[in-house]
Amino acid sequence: MSVLIWRGDRPSGGAAALKNALRLNGLRAFLNRRSGRYTPSRRRKLVVNWGRSDCPRLGKGWVLNDPACVNNAADKLVAFTKMREAGVPVPEFTSDPEVAADWLASGKFRRVLARTTLRGSQGHGILMLDQTTQTMPRAPLFVEYVPKKHEYRIHVGRGEVLDIQQKRKRREVDNDDVNYQVRNGRHGWVFCRHDVTPPPGAALGAAVAAVDALGLDFGAVDMGVTEKDGRVAVYEVNTAPGLEGTTLETYAQFITNLT
Repeated sequence: MSVLIWRGDRPSGGAAALKNALRLNGLRAFLNRRSGRYTPSRRRKLVVNWGRSDCPRLGKGWVLNDPACVNNAADKLVAFTKMREAGVPVPEFTSDPEVAADWLASGKFRRVLARTTLRGSQGHGILMLDQTTQTMPRAPLFVEYVPKKHEYRIHVGRGEVLDIQQKRKRREVDNDDVNYQVRNGRHGWVFCRHDVTPPPGAALGAAVAAVDALGLDFGAVDMGVTEKDGRVAVYEVNTAPGLEGTTLETYAQFITNLT
């Protein structure tokens, strides 16, 4: 059986690395061409949908991560709604700016995140609001800011935890240049898998439940764990995560086992 990794139009280091790792495992693995249409062959294949909402069903075989489910995971409001309905621990959220303003005015939450876009990444489109905010911005989503002690990325495949990474500050970045509220690569943070502080069992269960709630076959679940009471809050599920080292090997073995 061959494996086709259906990537987006932009270059994807994760997809390319996965293709090479699958080939090392002895599989016929390919990337789709970013331009032009793919003509399906008669060979049976496994299509690994790498973060696309327009991935077609190609010939015989099946698709890992249905495109409709990937689309739901990419939309922050839809994803939060589906996860909350399934009992996944997510931050409190609303699309009503008056509700968000009341959260701050009443002191229910010290900070609220306004998301000006529902499909941003790397902190794009996130505004931090607090009690000094005079005018609520126009945004489709407002989310409770959950102060976290640890932040994790837990990789899940078919109901199993594949790998655990912990977000840490880059050593070369000065503390004064780090944003401790919105932790992403642009603000001096990176996911690591060595010397990871073990997450609570509730975090592992929440990660599996989040992927299941969105109907995905695999996903990388970003979440925070508070210091005071160990509360778990799921932020999002990534369907085209960066891969390297042991995490890459784990994904390659997961897919190899399915073939």
